[in-house]
Amino acid sequence: MIELTLVTGRRHQIRVQLAEAGCPIVGDKKYGAKTNPLKRIALHATTLRFPHPITREEMRFDSPLPGDLGTLV
Repeated sequence: MIELTLVTGRRHQIRVQLAEAGCPIVGDKKYGAKTNPLKRIALHATTLRFPHPITREEMRFDSPLPGDLGTLV
């Protein structure tokens, strides 16, 4: 398990960078994963934060780790 912070927010940024480093995400066949025990990509955002487009107030959304991902840890 790793924790990452996005800088650019570009599409597939995490997937591409980890695959390039030789560590594709479990289940990510498109970017070179060799295993897929959950039948899906093992990627989850626990926290999303961004400024509200009008008020500029920080919006924060938290989501616990799904149970199936916990079986991989």
